[in-house]
Amino acid sequence: MAIKINTSKLLVVLIFLISSPALGQDKTYSEEVIKKLASPEMYGRGYVNHGDQKAAHFLKEEMIKMGLKTKGNYLQSFRFDVNTYPGAMDVEIDGVELKPVTDYTIVPYSQGCKGNFKVYTPDLENWDLTKIKNDLQLIDTTHLFIAYPKTYKKTYRDDLIKLRRLGVAGFIELIPREKLSWFVVYSNMVKPKTTLMMADDLLQSNTVSKLKVNIKSKFIENYRTQNVMGYIPGKVFPDSVIVVGAHYDHLGCMGKDNYFPGADDNASGVAMVLDLARHFADEKYQPKYTIWFVLFGGEEKGLYGSTYFNSHLPVPKKQIKYMVNFDMLHEDNDHLNIINGTSEECLYQKLMDVYESKARPFRLVAKPNSPYSDHYAFVVNDISALFVSTYDMGDTAKYHVVGDDFEHFSSAYWDDIFDLMRGLIDDD
Repeated sequence: MAIKINTSKLLVVLIFLISSPALGQDKTYSEEVIKKLASPEMYGRGYVNHGDQKAAHFLKEEMIKMGLKTKGNYLQSFRFDVNTYPGAMDVEIDGVELKPVTDYTIVPYSQGCKGNFKVYTPDLENWDLTKIKNDLQLIDTTHLFIAYPKTYKKTYRDDLIKLRRLGVAGFIELIPREKLSWFVVYSNMVKPKTTLMMADDLLQSNTVSKLKVNIKSKFIENYRTQNVMGYIPGKVFPDSVIVVGAHYDHLGCMGKDNYFPGADDNASGVAMVLDLARHFADEKYQPKYTIWFVLFGGEEKGLYGSTYFNSHLPVPKKQIKYMVNFDMLHEDNDHLNIINGTSEECLYQKLMDVYESKARPFRLVAKPNSPYSDHYAFVVNDISALFVSTYDMGDTAKYHVVGDDFEHFSSAYWDDIFDLMRGLIDDD
């Protein structure tokens, strides 16, 4: 049956759909941001080859193009010491070359190391410190690594402390291959021994193996990095402030040929912040309250950027209504985690009211507070904050790995998350 169409009404509907901030969201922009930040030219947004500074410059230019304002400078600089691995990252076991990241990583406070060694793996099923010490009397400990399961750091903590006093060259912590990842917390120091984390299928219990190592480290004192920030003034209450943030730094490089792209962690969170900034920078959508958009550095090292920001706020603390933090938005789960939602009951209820105003493809899940992202520095500073993430803690197979790249990034719910968070800010 033919249906007569009123073309003028159809045109109005099409214009509405195209212009709607919820339905007309430009996902292409966010994808380009993620692709750029996860590209090799950013060196994993760490401190080798100033990857963090390259990313910060790009983000600053994006804020300028959007017309975000600032107070003095878009870059808020701060400093810390950091241990890096800019050169060789070569390890062999019994003549077989191992693959960095896939077969092993290095504990970030380890100094560089070069030479031929032996690896002593004790009888792991029958741990006996006396027998281990007797075995070591037959080996030159100055050219020796001792291997043990990482879990033994708790189980046999006192024994391992005693072994560390024997003058060995280093240690190898064995973990299941699927849980092998890297981190840069504690990289503000260098300890005199080298510690590797290695897939536990590479060394057998109660054996002595040959080990060849060539790892170059570089400790940088007083390294300067930065937060990137800009704001949009509120049209009704300019002296009341909402902070929208995410960390842009990642793990950087573990050796000259191995960089961690960090597409999900946390180029995705940065892209969401910039997406929201683009929306509210449009004078048609100027917010009621002032919004500061802040991209934090130094999160992976231990919330350095957000802690510094809270000690050097660009506005009086009493003016800040709340903070929303985005960190890892990749997974197309059936739920969206709102960390600290169980503590921030009023703010979470506002978010829930927006959520329930229309159908959503995911559930909201309020979770207890966690110290593992930048919202935590605001909570410590007595500022209300929520941490929004699709990541479920404990999923190590997708956390801090080189496979976290743009090619594997997908978020079917991107526009839905954007619409929800835009609604929270608009509805306030």
